[in-house]
Amino acid sequence: MRTCPLAFPIMPPPSPMRDKIRELTRDTAVYGVSTIVGRFLNYLLVPIYTHFISTAAMGVYTNIYAYIGFLNILYIYGMEAAFMKYHSLAEPARKPRTFSTAYLALALTTLLLSALLFLLRAPFNALMEVPGRHQQLVHYVVLILLFDTLTVVPFANLRMERRARKFAFLKLANILLSLGLNLLFFLRFRMGIEAIFAANLIASAATFLALLPEILPRLRGGVEAGLLRRMLAFGLPYLPASLASMMVQLIDRPIVLAKTDAATLGLYQTGYKLGMFMMLVVSMFQFAWQPFFLNNAREKNAREIFARVMTLFVLAASLLWAVLTLFIDVAATWEYAPGRSLIAGPFLPGLVVVPIVLLAYLFNGIYVNLQAGFYIEEKTKYFPMITGAGALVNVAVNLLLIPPLGIVGAALATLASYLVMAALLHHYARKFYPVPYEYGRLARTLLAVVVTGLGYYGLYFRGGIALWQRAAMLAGFVLLLFILRAVRRDDIQRVKGFYLSLVASFSLAMPQYAAAEEEAGAENEAEVVPAAAVVHLIKRDLFAEQGNDEGDGGDQAVPHPLPESGHVPLAVGRARQAVGPRGAGEGEEQQQHERQREGLPHVRLRRGVRPRMA
Repeated sequence: MRTCPLAFPIMPPPSPMRDKIRELTRDTAVYGVSTIVGRFLNYLLVPIYTHFISTAAMGVYTNIYAYIGFLNILYIYGMEAAFMKYHSLAEPARKPRTFSTAYLALALTTLLLSALLFLLRAPFNALMEVPGRHQQLVHYVVLILLFDTLTVVPFANLRMERRARKFAFLKLANILLSLGLNLLFFLRFRMGIEAIFAANLIASAATFLALLPEILPRLRGGVEAGLLRRMLAFGLPYLPASLASMMVQLIDRPIVLAKTDAATLGLYQTGYKLGMFMMLVVSMFQFAWQPFFLNNAREKNAREIFARVMTLFVLAASLLWAVLTLFIDVAATWEYAPGRSLIAGPFLPGLVVVPIVLLAYLFNGIYVNLQAGFYIEEKTKYFPMITGAGALVNVAVNLLLIPPLGIVGAALATLASYLVMAALLHHYARKFYPVPYEYGRLARTLLAVVVTGLGYYGLYFRGGIALWQRAAMLAGFVLLLFILRAVRRDDIQRVKGFYLSLVASFSLAMPQYAAAEEEAGAENEAEVVPAAAVVHLIKRDLFAEQGNDEGDGGDQAVPHPLPESGHVPLAVGRARQAVGPRGAGEGEEQQQHERQREGLPHVRLRRGVRPRMA
C-alpha cells in the first residue's frame, strides 16, 4: 500500500464521546457549507448589481435589507432557541407538541406583524427613507419576512433531528434559485432594483413550500399554554443580545444614509461587500475551530496549541489582508470588454474602504479565536455584554466620524467595534482561562499591517498606485514581517497548511464525497491525510521546545519522493514507519501507540476522491 507523505496515524481508539464529537464536526461542516456558499454567491452578485443599478438604487436596496435584518430578530424573538431547548428536553412522544406549540405561536405573531407592517407601510417607507418610485418594495419586504420566519422552526427541527444533508440541500437550493432569478430578472427583464427583492421573495416562498411536508404532519399537537409560557420566558431574553449583534453588523447603513445620501451609501456598500472576503475566511475558520478546541480542550498542552493557532491565524489573515488590499481594486478595474470593468466605474470610489473592512474582519477572526476559553469554561454569559459594548462603540464612532470622513468614517466604526469586542473578550478570558499567546509576534504582525496600510493610503490619496508599487509594497510587507521577527521560515509551511486544513476540514461536509468513497469499495487503497496537519506540526514544535522525550528526534521532517498523486512532499519520520503495509507487526504497534498519544481528526483520501472526515 502506498502512503501519502502527510499520513499521520493519529486517531485514538473509538469511544462514545469521540463519536459524538465527530458527529458534531460533520454536522457543523455541513451547516457551514450552506452558509459559506450563500455568502460567497452574494459576494459574486456585487459586480452584477453595479452594472444594472445606480449608486443611489444600491443605497436604497442596502438600507432596506439592513431593516430586514433588524426585523428578522423581532419576528423570531428568540423562539428558534427556545424550540431547540425544549425539543431536546422533550420525550419522543411530546416532540410533535413542542414543534406545533413553537410553530403555531410564531406563525400567529408573524401574520400579525406582517399585517401591521402592511397597514403602516407609508410611515415605514418614510422611516427607511425609500424614494417615491421605490415605495412598492415594502410589499416584497413584508412577504419576505413572512416566508422566512415560517421556515425558522422547520429548519431548527431538521437540525435537532440531525438531518444535516436535507438542511444544507434546501439552503443551497434557496441560494441557487435566488442567484438564477437575479440573473434572469436583471439580464432578461431589466427589472432594476426590484429584481433583487422579487428573486428573494420567490426563493423564500419556494423554500417554505418545500418544507410543508415537514410542517403539516407535526401540527396536530396544537398549542400547549404552559409550554409556550416557558418558551417565551427562555426566548425573549435573547432579543437584546441579538439586536446588539445585528447593530454591530448593520447599524452603519442607516447612519450613513441619514448623514449623507443614498448614492454615498451605495458606494459604501460596494466597498464593504468586497471587503467581506475576509469574513468568508473567518467563517470557514470558525466552523473548523469550534469543534477543534472542544475536542482538544483536555490536552495537557491545549493552551499552548491555542496560542500557536492564534499566531498562525493572525499571520495567515494578515498576508491575505495585504494581498487583497493591494490588488483587489486592480481586479475591480479589470476590463473584460472595452469600457466594461468588473465593477462599474461609478462604484469604484467605494473601494477606498476595502482595506479597513478587511482589517475589521481580521479582528473579528481574533475575536473568534478568543472564544475558546469561554466555551470550555462555560462563561458564555459575557457575550451579550461584550456585543452590546461593540454595538455602542459602532454607533458612537459612526456619528462622530461620518460627518468629517464620510464612508471611511463608517468603515473605521466597524473596525473600532470589532477591536473593542476582541479586547474585552481577551480581558475577561485572562481571568478564568489564560492562554500564553505570543503577544510579541502578534503585535509585530499587526504593526506590519498598520505600516503597510498607512503607506497604501498615503499613495492612494496622492493620485493612485501603480502596479509595480503594489508589488513592491507586498514584497516590503513580507520583508517587514521577517525584519520584525514576526514570522520565521518554518511558519511559511504552517500558513500554507493552515489554509489547506481549512479547505480540507470544510470540504468533508459535501455528501457526494461520502457516497463516492462508499462506491469506491475496499479494493482501492486508502491514503490518510489529517485535516489539521498543521496542528500536528504545532504539537511537534511544542514537544521539541519543552524537551519532551517523545518529541526528541523522532518527529523530524524527512525527505520523501513526490508521489504520483502530486502531494507536497512533507513527512514525519515516526509516522512514515508506522503506516507501512498491513501485516507489518512493528508498524502496527507504533501506529497504535501514535493513536493513543494523539487526538487530532483526520480525513481519508482515495485516489480520485475528495477528502471527508474519517
